[in-house]
Amino acid sequence: MKKIILLIIFLSPLILSAQIKTIKADVTNDGYNDRIEMGLKSVVVTDLISCCTRRKYTVVDNVENLADIMVDDFHSGAWGNEIAVVTLPNHEYVTQVYGLKGKNVNSLSDPLPGQISFDENEQLFGYKTHTWQGREIQIPWPIIEDAGFLKPALLVQEVETTIVVDTGTTKEIVIEMFTNVFTVVVADTKKKDAVIFLLDNDGTLITQRPIDSEHPMVGTRSADLGKTISLVIDNLQSSTSTTVHYIIKHYIKKLLSIEIRTPER
Repeated sequence: MKKIILLIIFLSPLILSAQIKTIKADVTNDGYNDRIEMGLKSVVVTDLISCCTRRKYTVVDNVENLADIMVDDFHSGAWGNEIAVVTLPNHEYVTQVYGLKGKNVNSLSDPLPGQISFDENEQLFGYKTHTWQGREIQIPWPIIEDAGFLKPALLVQEVETTIVVDTGTTKEIVIEMFTNVFTVVVADTKKKDAVIFLLDNDGTLITQRPIDSEHPMVGTRSADLGKTISLVIDNLQSSTSTTVHYIIKHYIKKLLSIEIRTPER
């Protein structure tokens, strides 16, 4: 019994430290790093340059299922860096973004799906988890700025289907992109000898899933004007047919305000 108690005492600091995270970054926009600390249920910013008093800001408090914090310039309309607080309420990550201005902590986002991050084009994405035949796929979800808030882009069209590609053949699916959209394409197969790739309308390779890959092909494209892209499944190297599951999602890039005029009397 004594050994068990000693083991619990020894492990307790390890368990506690696994749920605590500290980042040093400038979030008060004074040119000096601050200390951002995630505890078990709270996130607190300490202004390290505010002499003597060490001014503190509580970003969130008494929050269940805190999972992570991140600091970056998530919101182009706000000055400086913001704090992304990640929770895990129901087996799906959710992120909310906060910014400091003066003595105030301001919420700068709706609840965003997944842990947000930037792609190679500096577009902000979250994600939703999709399961197909026991395989979990993270499907990107574009994040947009609207009325001063970060929001999940509006999903306007979705296609999900499964196709079979015969041995020694290729299959091309032409995808029409609409004006003012982000298009997300995800394709997966359990066959390792099939190549899946996404092409721009001029034939430029956007991304591909090579032979022997354990992961799905995930590609995103943005369009200001209407265009087409192509999903291609190459089954030329296989001696058997290939079953491919693919998902195509179209999201609005920018919510356009509509002016409503009242008829004159």
